[in-house]
Parts: sequence; structure tokens; C-alpha cells
Amino acid sequence: MQPDQQNNQSQPSSSLPQYDFIMNPGTQQKKSKFSLPSGNSTKQRIFIVAGGLSVLIVLGIVGMAIFGGGTSSKDNLTVLAQQQTEIIRITDAAKDEKAIRDISTQHAIATIALVVQSEQQQTIALLPKKPNAKTLALKKNAKTDAVLTAATQNNTYDETLLNTLQTQLVAYQAQIKTTFDATKSSKEKDVLNTAYKSVGVLLSIPTK
Repeated sequence: MQPDQQNNQSQPSSSLPQYDFIMNPGTQQKKSKFSLPSGNSTKQRIFIVAGGLSVLIVLGIVGMAIFGGGTSSKDNLTVLAQQQTEIIRITDAAKDEKAIRDISTQHAIATIALVVQSEQQQTIALLPKKPNAKTLALKKNAKTDAVLTAATQNNTYDETLLNTLQTQLVAYQAQIKTTFDATKSSKEKDVLNTAYKSVGVLLSIPTK
């Protein structure tokens, strides 16, 4: 999907699109050159048939996504709000954890909580109706609690907590991009663009 260019009309024509980093996060790769087999041997015919079937499968998947009804903007935003709720839950539980050894861990927790809480308010504001607490808590993972509990006993709580939050933030950022790509709303794109960049900053926090 092409990013909304309305907010860039006043910029020089040589500037990058506003959302270029979220649409193309990786560097451009060179295309490899290859030639198709001519089909003169049995192996080559099998290769051609297999390749044709693969293309048909891919086209079928794309067709289902286009005509079968994809995930709605509301659904994507709801998933975002649920992921935000889980991250906030983890940070809230960690704030009073006596197993924390390093003050830098406490600062990281506070920063992540503040940023994600702010983003959740903006996410929920985009929804036609605020999800109830039960819906928002659907991403709660008991395994995460078990891992952190074990870490308190193994004297590895700081590292385990920060790695857990990093994993949560990576999944959260991926969902932000999915939601960004699926929406046509410029308002939603602006909110998601800001959130994507903020999460990128949070991911730069050292995990020990």
C-alpha cells in the first residue's frame, strides 16, 4: 500500500515519503538473474509443473486475502490494544519486584510503561467503541509470569524481564506495521507512524 502523501506537499520533491521507513524498513536487495528451464527433460518438466502449482497456490492465497475478507482496521487496532495491555501488565508487576538489582532496569520499566500507556490511549481513541477489560486482557500469558517467577529464584530477574519486554515490543511493532499497511485512514496512519518510531527507540534499551 502506498503511504499517504498529503502531509508532504510542502516538502521538497527530493525528500523521502513520510512513511518510507515503515513501508521499507530493510535495505534494497539486488534481484538475482536466472533463466527458466526449456522443458526438454523429465526433471525440467517436473520443475515447471511444480513451479506452476506454487504460483497458483500463491495466487489463491492472495485472492482469498482480497476477496475473502481480510482483517478489519477495528480488529487490528484491538489486537494492538491487547498487546499494549499485556506490556503494561508486565511493567506494572515489575515495578514493585524486589528481585530487581539494577536501577537502570527500573528506569527502563518506567519508560516503557509511560510510552505504551500513552500509545494505548491513542489506539483506543481510534476504535468506535472502547473494548472492555476482559477483551483487552486476552493477550495475557501465564507462561510469561512463570518465566519471571523462575528468574526471581535464579537471580536473573533483570535480564529476563528486559528480554521478555523486548520480545513483547518486537511483536507489538510488527502488529503496528500490519495495521499501518491495512488501513486507509490518514489519522490512523499518523498515530501508527508515531507509535512505530517510539517502539523503535524502546527497542534500543540494552538488555544487559
